Amino acid sequence: SIAVALTIYLMNGVPGRFSPELGAYLAASEDFNPDRPQCHMRSDRPIPYQQTCIYGDESQPPSMAIWGDSHGTELAMMLGTRLKDDQRSLRSMTMSGCAASLSRYPLCNEQVADSLEAMIADDEMRTILLVQNLHGHDDYAKDTVAGLKQTALKLKKADKQVVIVYP
Repeated sequence: SIAVALTIYLMNGVPGRFSPELGAYLAASEDFNPDRPQCHMRSDRPIPYQQTCIYGDESQPPSMAIWGDSHGTELAMMLGTRLKDDQRSLRSMTMSGCAASLSRYPLCNEQVADSLEAMIADDEMRTILLVQNLHGHDDYAKDTVAGLKQTALKLKKADKQVVIVYP
């Protein structure tokens, strides 16, 4: 019995015991953006707008941006893959714990203000996806929603299309 158990262990289990749907769900845990270390900002490592990562057809100026917290990182990579076929690109501007809004977190506010100013000035930038994990109904979530609304209104005033994405 030890030999059988060891064989199953060395074969990483018996994957066939799961339905295809559950197998796909379990495989998603390995689905991450390999560019995260250099493209995803942290409060101690902001990235200037012009140096943020571009996904898609890098020969084309980005006309779209993913802007928000860490929940947008993988979305940027996957959407960029789709845009490449259309000869388009997007800019990834994600930062851990930082919504695309001025908030109660001073470490985020400077990056948000600089990014907003740069996006408004960027004539090529047409569509901005604001991505945020809005968990719960606490004061943080309420402040975040209010801040996202202000960001969206400022972008809209600059003739940008705004899409809000949240889980």
